[in-house]
Amino acid sequence: MFERRIGSVLQRRVTYVESGRPAARWGVVVYRVLTAIAVVLAVLAVLSSFYNVNAGRVVVAVPALLFAALVWLIGRGCRYLMTH
Repeated sequence: MFERRIGSVLQRRVTYVESGRPAARWGVVVYRVLTAIAVVLAVLAVLSSFYNVNAGRVVVAVPALLFAALVWLIGRGCRYLMTH
């Protein structure tokens, strides 16, 4: 049952990506690129905050994490606009 469910989810995703509309594919590509950038920004923000705490400086990583979230949301918006 679990394998059948995963298969249907994968089939829907392949159909969604290969819908034949170039804008839909570009929407997914833009979303994935911006998601990767957001992940890199978030990881760097967390690592930077750990480094600064160990050095005795108190630096808040919240603005950097909010910026990473903003980049990710822009990617989601691009995917939504290009696929619908």
